[in-house]
Amino acid sequence: MRQYKKPLKYYLGIFALLSIIVLGYSIYLIATTEAQVADLLVLWTIPVFFALIYYGGDTLIQKIADRKKKVDYEGIFLKEVADKMSATKSFLIEDYRRLQHHERFQEAMKAVYKVLQDGNDESGNLDRLEKKFRSGSVEERALGIAIDLVREKNNAKASQPEEK
Repeated sequence: MRQYKKPLKYYLGIFALLSIIVLGYSIYLIATTEAQVADLLVLWTIPVFFALIYYGGDTLIQKIADRKKKVDYEGIFLKEVADKMSATKSFLIEDYRRLQHHERFQEAMKAVYKVLQDGNDESGNLDRLEKKFRSGSVEERALGIAIDLVREKNNAKASQPEEK
């Protein structure tokens, strides 16, 4: 997600740049006319207010953007499956590409995620999904890893005491 709020050095740099510009203008006013101290004090508030308004606007926009950000739990699950697949070192890059474009495998992965999301497997969905692909195929191995991950997570959820 885009970062709207910049580091503090950025706003201090803007303040310093505006202060240099106002200093130059103040010196010009003093040299060419009889500038009053009150006029110069008002002039010196410009860098402070500009930097504060800029900082406040960026902070507000960042808070609004952060509120709109949603967590992609399915993406996190798929990343965990991919990490486990990488850890086995039994898949080639071509296997990942083929799995990515294989519609039946993608539907099976969505079903596995749905079981994880619902948290129950009384109907034997995972057992049926394991038998969906030919034994020893890349799809069957990858789906097995995903199903093992879901079973681990469901067992971990079941072992935790429920909060009231």
